[in-house]
Amino acid sequence: MYTFIPIIAVLCGLSAANLQLDCRYDPRTGRPRYADSKHNVLEMATCMGHTSYLEALEETGSLHILLNKGITAWIPTNDAFAKISTATRDFWHHHKSYYKNLMKYHVIKGRYNVQDLVNDVESYDTYAEPCGTRARYVNFDGFSKNISVYMGAVINSTNHQGSNGVIHILDDVVKLMMNETILKVIQKHSQFSKVLEAVKSVDLNDRLSADDPPRTFLAPSDDAISKLPDGAWEKLVSNPAALTEVLLYHISPLGSWYSAGLAVDGMSVPTLSKKGNWTIRVTDDGIQVDKGNLVITDLPATNGVVHSIDTVLMPKSVRKWLYY
Repeated sequence: MYTFIPIIAVLCGLSAANLQLDCRYDPRTGRPRYADSKHNVLEMATCMGHTSYLEALEETGSLHILLNKGITAWIPTNDAFAKISTATRDFWHHHKSYYKNLMKYHVIKGRYNVQDLVNDVESYDTYAEPCGTRARYVNFDGFSKNISVYMGAVINSTNHQGSNGVIHILDDVVKLMMNETILKVIQKHSQFSKVLEAVKSVDLNDRLSADDPPRTFLAPSDDAISKLPDGAWEKLVSNPAALTEVLLYHISPLGSWYSAGLAVDGMSVPTLSKKGNWTIRVTDDGIQVDKGNLVITDLPATNGVVHSIDTVLMPKSVRKWLYY
């Protein structure tokens, strides 16, 4: 199939009437029939039909980055954009700088096939501003179901080769990671004020600020803490050893457990507490950890990821001490 692409003609100073792209694909593989990649990433994305992302780049004046040499584009599907709520779209259009950087955040500097990416520990420079805004790839093979994510979005297909870079396809639009550790992420969200105060009171700041290894923090919201029986939180706070054990139980040192990787029913996830692991349940309502539900997921940090949970989790020994 040959397709006229006026948008590329404008960028390249070509005449749309004379521009043709060879978009013939093998129906068995969904990949171009030609052996050598002769189209650039912009042309490839156009041939592949990822119009929603291309329109977002055009709207933010960023389409040209797909013409840069040596890039890796993480392109959300049209269905991924269709899932975006009206409220989120309104936020994007009222915060144009954020919207622009979010779209540019899907392109990293350097050409990487997925097998070239370092799992979780390494982060990669993106075209988002300020310069140095970075992103991470996480592979859950061998830990949970065999999936990989780019900043929490599941990677649907990989290694589509263009003349100037490579394309990987995502099932979601990712969240923009600012230059913030887990500690800074919870500091900026007012619903975590009580757990933040608790973290500081037992000097666990370093556990949420250290870069290595990446970690996952299940942050109980203030509402979660308010659900505890009368006097329970106060009793816990008055005992630094017990409070420390509870807080460590909310941290997994086993990497960035984005929700896509956690969604394995019956899985056990190690914590920093020596008194127990998380038990994962997948329900019709979402992901449950022990008796708590994840209510806000995949808040990215430079050293891991944060999820908000609606229940204060406790090792059995601490629960027994607290309630009996």
